[in-house]
Amino acid sequence: MADRVFEPAMQSGGALAPFGAMVGTGQGSGIALLYSLTAVWMLLVGLGGYAFRTLREVEVLLPDHGEGAVDSNKMNT
Repeated sequence: MADRVFEPAMQSGGALAPFGAMVGTGQGSGIALLYSLTAVWMLLVGLGGYAFRTLREVEVLLPDHGEGAVDSNKMNT
């Protein structure tokens, strides 16, 4: 995807060249843009997940597997 879509589009005069101010328009700028967009997307997914109360409080709402199970840390001592 980077080599066939983003690299050609990031060349001077390409469809994504306006993003060149952020990552440049030379060799490697397509993968740099793809990496930047992916990082922003992951940030938005994380913040979006935090907006859901059920997901935010999953540790409190769901019991641990095997409530009566022996703690593995106590077994090592």
